[in-house]
Amino acid sequence: MFGAKNKKQLSAQKPPTVLPTMDCSEVKRRTGFCNVSTLLAYVIVVCNGDFDRIRKRRTSLTWFEEWFLYLEWKYHATNLRQQDMEAAWGIDKRFINHVKDCKAALDMAAFLSWPRFASFEEDKKLRNPQKWAKYDKYRVIQWDMKIFPLQNLPMLVSTGQHLANITV
Repeated sequence: MFGAKNKKQLSAQKPPTVLPTMDCSEVKRRTGFCNVSTLLAYVIVVCNGDFDRIRKRRTSLTWFEEWFLYLEWKYHATNLRQQDMEAAWGIDKRFINHVKDCKAALDMAAFLSWPRFASFEEDKKLRNPQKWAKYDKYRVIQWDMKIFPLQNLPMLVSTGQHLANITV
């Protein structure tokens, strides 16, 4: 037995560890999503419905496994340490990091592609008349002053960050 090497089975030769047919409790435990349908809905929204982008793989894992790995890491549900992820997924840390980086880039691109604020027309359509009746036909506007550099607004620098959110 001195000359025999322990051969490690490649993850590409193993069956997938997570499948879209997983139990809801396992999906909730590992990613925070209540079931696979909501997880897939999130992925479809992030990829803007582009199934080529959804199915693009960076490793020998399936596209679903890669998204599951990313969401498991993003929401810190399980496998918090890098070595735990390597053991659970059976791939090297550089491949895990590559998956995380690529999926996070898609996530950020989707976030940046959406408008920051609803237009007045959209806001008016989405309002519930009973909820807004207490404002007596006035529109409440909230400004988030954190998007402006504070050095350009010296009055806020001296008074502190507690005035960053101002309601008019």
